[in-house]
Amino acid sequence: MQEGLSEAQVVDLEHYATSPHFSAREKLALIDAECIIRSDQDVDEALFAHLMEEFPTVAKRRDHGHCGI
Repeated sequence: MQEGLSEAQVVDLEHYATSPHFSAREKLALIDAECIIRSDQDVDEALFAHLMEEFPTVAKRRDHGHCGI
């Protein structure tokens, strides 16, 4: 597993959702991070369920609400 972002990922970070430089798992983590930092959004049930599948240890520690995938 690679640590950190590649140069291509840094350049494409603003458009991570459509970027070929991020894996589906990385995009999911970025969606979650975006929901966390936006005060007007919370994580919805569908996103939380997907997070539980990919990141079970971390997701169990999180509360969830309304931001989605």
